[in-house]
Amino acid sequence: MPPVSTCLPQNFDGQPIGLIAGKGSYPILTAEQIQAAGTPLRLISFKGETVQSLIDSVPAEDHIQIKVGQLGKLLKSLKKLGCHYALMAGQITPKRLFHGLHPDLKALAILNSLKIKNAETIFGAISAEIEALGISML
Repeated sequence: MPPVSTCLPQNFDGQPIGLIAGKGSYPILTAEQIQAAGTPLRLISFKGETVQSLIDSVPAEDHIQIKVGQLGKLLKSLKKLGCHYALMAGQITPKRLFHGLHPDLKALAILNSLKIKNAETIFGAISAEIEALGISML
């Protein structure tokens, strides 16, 4: 099957995409395009961040909500939802990355391993953990 977007890998096979959705309109637009292409969408939303209209647009069995910092639950959720690909879209309120974070043991291990703690290094480390599961980051 040819890719439905030039942003997808050439070997994209139409398997479910896990949208890790922060706040704002970008996750909504991304979800709409994934669904319009006929690609199965799975949603990981963040409590207090992801807009309700996006959550409501996805069947309950294709959605899991987590708190910011629950990296272990994020990874398990991507596997549980059968995601072959993952994509992060939207913003997490910056203060939540450093204050009000609910880190689980996996997140604490990642944070402790980072020499520099900023959005780029944190999200890069999360992407590496997702890829380690055999899920391709888009």
